[in-house]
Amino acid sequence: MRAGLSSALCRSGAPRSLRSRPVGARSGKGRRTGAWAAIAAALLALAAIPAALAAQPAGGAPPQLTKVSNIGAWCWFADPRAVYAFGRTYIGWVDGQGYVVVATLRDGKVRRTRIAHPGPMGFRDDHDDPALLVEPDGRITAFYSHHNGPFMLYRTTKNPHDVKSWGAEQAVPTHRGQNTYANPVRLSSESKTYLFFRGDVQPTFATRSSKGKWSTAKTLVSEPGENPYMKVASNDRDKIAFAFTNGHPRGPVTNIYYAEYRKGTISHADGRAIAKLKSAPFRPADSDEVYDAQAHAGRRAWIHDVALTKDGKPVLVYATFSDDGYSHRYEYARWTGKKWAVHAIAEAGGPMTTDPIERYYSGGVVLDHRDPRIVYASVQQGSEHEILRFVTRDGGLSWKRKAITSSSPTDNVRPFVPRNLPKGNNELLWMRGFYDRYRTFQTSIVAAP
Repeated sequence: MRAGLSSALCRSGAPRSLRSRPVGARSGKGRRTGAWAAIAAALLALAAIPAALAAQPAGGAPPQLTKVSNIGAWCWFADPRAVYAFGRTYIGWVDGQGYVVVATLRDGKVRRTRIAHPGPMGFRDDHDDPALLVEPDGRITAFYSHHNGPFMLYRTTKNPHDVKSWGAEQAVPTHRGQNTYANPVRLSSESKTYLFFRGDVQPTFATRSSKGKWSTAKTLVSEPGENPYMKVASNDRDKIAFAFTNGHPRGPVTNIYYAEYRKGTISHADGRAIAKLKSAPFRPADSDEVYDAQAHAGRRAWIHDVALTKDGKPVLVYATFSDDGYSHRYEYARWTGKKWAVHAIAEAGGPMTTDPIERYYSGGVVLDHRDPRIVYASVQQGSEHEILRFVTRDGGLSWKRKAITSSSPTDNVRPFVPRNLPKGNNELLWMRGFYDRYRTFQTSIVAAP
């Protein structure tokens, strides 16, 4: 078992195009035989029990691993991918035939149902994955769209807590096409639901009143000629946090920005107004520049997550890249109340994909929204990506790390902590298997406590 990150392995910048081992492929290690070997193995297993999640049995599967899906995947720009409510976890993904699936996970038992048809050509595409919202009456709404599709779509369960019975598919009144990446938020102080998504390759939003009426969609952030990527978080009462880029990291310069919404106004982290929401869009340059690529030798960035601390301060995690895109680093930025403090978390290794076009697809880094001092990240160790847990007690200056998976026969990527988990519940979800790109994957969704 690895005690920590190997800097030599983590900094490996070699393309991984030669690695094409299918899901479940074994490393070829032989089994021990004989009575003494069996006794030794048993003693080693007993010694490993206190390290539960940090240890791995032969074959690389974490203890108590629950296989939520067979073939399944999600992107990291539609959230929440999973929410906890009513004693169970609700999880959404795209299956191997391109269907949108929503499931519940409770006591290791999975109940799943397909809720939407596949793409126009019947292909799978992880951008079609649903984002979930728990309605005030206990019903579940799933928002989704085809990758750059003509509509943002949604369905709501007919009954509270039940993912087996769904109402009719409906469309949000979007203003343009090329829609994807749903991010629903409900603010209790306004009795209103906000749906943020990418529309015409720009961050966009629409609102739904308590009576169920939708507004016409409106662009939130505009960067002409580019396609900004945005992550969203909320305190569920009166504040929404936005972390976003000014474009795709394949572009020449990609920075990270931050803004927030409260009581009708878009503001900087320090509260200075940027614009009224009704006056949107605003430009990325109008908001807080958290990460400046040019100030870091042109090292481009891609946002992965944003969260709010208990006292309302934003925290961001993102990936930065070498010039060729084959060396990734995870970084952590937090608002101190006076400035943005930025620190490295870890070298992440190379991309999770074998497709050179998508070489900016990191294994993934995500915050525990209950306590943003806790970070889960997929880091390349050897030929595979493993899940690690990072904890900081000094604002990101130093990190204590723990292996969740190790010595795996396949990749472990795109971790996610279900939203609204109760205290003491350490459930973690991720994709496990071989991933080439967003239409060609052989991953499953798995869960570990």
